[in-house]
Amino acid sequence: MNYCILRTKKVKSRGHITQLALHNFRLRSQKNIDEKRTRYNQVLVNSLNVDTSSSTSLSQKVSEHYQKLGIREKSNNVLMLEFVVSASPQFFNSKSKQDIEKWAQHQVDFFQKEFDQQLKMAILHLDEKSPHLHFCVTTEHLSVKKYKNQKGEFHKETWSLNAKRYDKDFLVGLHTRHALHNKPYGLVRGVRGSVRSNTPLKEFYRAVDKAMSTDY
Repeated sequence: MNYCILRTKKVKSRGHITQLALHNFRLRSQKNIDEKRTRYNQVLVNSLNVDTSSSTSLSQKVSEHYQKLGIREKSNNVLMLEFVVSASPQFFNSKSKQDIEKWAQHQVDFFQKEFDQQLKMAILHLDEKSPHLHFCVTTEHLSVKKYKNQKGEFHKETWSLNAKRYDKDFLVGLHTRHALHNKPYGLVRGVRGSVRSNTPLKEFYRAVDKAMSTDY
């Protein structure tokens, strides 16, 4: 049985955004990356026009985006959510590059439907043993306050950063919806309410790489 893999991590500092960019844009060498295949990686969404040759551009573009909205950042704000999407290693056996690109676009369609304009980046990595995508989602939230005075009824729109709505219940539902979206591929959801503990992303990459034996 082939499973959907959907992981998420909160990004709370610009240093973390830079580290994310270093990995996703392939601006540093890593043992698990086949640099001969890095040219096959694809940026599928880049609505902020981030310079992927710069480790700091993503952080700068996110800051500019929030500044344009008039957001006053707080020290405990979640600046971004990163999602990693893949599937059971055997799912990719015998699949061509075109097959995987079609699967990848299917994942982008799901995230665009879920997060709309908050989806800022989507990157497909094909230079590791297991194909996977990274999605970067910003956390801006629009609040509308209504008020009245002698001149009538008015409303005021205010932007802020708010990731609280992406709580455990939301993520559980997201995982379920993601599995349903991938039903045409024969992929299924993992066990809901599993007692297995979360695996840090570095360990996740290591485990997937180890399991994936097909080189295409």
